[in-house]
Amino acid sequence: MVSRVAEGVSKVDIVAGIHQAIASRIFAMSVRISIEERVVMTGGVARNQGVVKALEGRFKTEIIVPAMPQHMGALGAAIIAAERAGSTGSEA
Repeated sequence: MVSRVAEGVSKVDIVAGIHQAIASRIFAMSVRISIEERVVMTGGVARNQGVVKALEGRFKTEIIVPAMPQHMGALGAAIIAAERAGSTGSEA
């Protein structure tokens, strides 16, 4: 990245390149699973619109991002913990 700045590449182009690199890595890992009709992205990186747009280009489909994607893993863990503890969530 430092060399790209020294070459005079704009910050916008450098950031776009980083987004593309992240999207390429995620896309390469996703070939292990079958992608069906809809793609949902969770986690903190899903808040980065540049990465989401780059992934949409790779997957050639719209990516659904929940309102608070960074909380989805914690929410899922809480649901699993409640199920394993025998809680239905209606006791509260």
